[in-house]
Amino acid sequence: MSVETRINRGYSERDLDNAMEAIHFALLQQDEVEDAVTSFDDGTIASRVVLSIGTPADSALRDLRRLSGEMLVQDKSNLADYISVTVDEVESTDELGGEEISSYHYGGEVISGCTPVPDFCINAPNPLTTPNHMF
Repeated sequence: MSVETRINRGYSERDLDNAMEAIHFALLQQDEVEDAVTSFDDGTIASRVVLSIGTPADSALRDLRRLSGEMLVQDKSNLADYISVTVDEVESTDELGGEEISSYHYGGEVISGCTPVPDFCINAPNPLTTPNHMF
């Protein structure tokens, strides 16, 4: 029996998180995108976007899909070998679903003088309540 060692196979959860974040924020920076939600399921990073009023959907979605693909390849990991990307339009922010994360704090930030912990997320929806800790 022979065993062959292969390197650079698959991808890490950190690679996936980084790619999702890069794609999501790249989409949000586009003038034609009013809002977006990005998720991962079954080998696909899927973004759902609300386009700005008056934006031609066909050409905008084509450009946004191209941008998402470029962000995945630009990621320096080998995610593009395993993951696909999609961008679809929804009519309103009510249809986006997802969870608002603007109040989250991620590892690496200084939070009220405490020591940051990598990959640790704290959600404090109300400053008077105890934060929920999520990993």
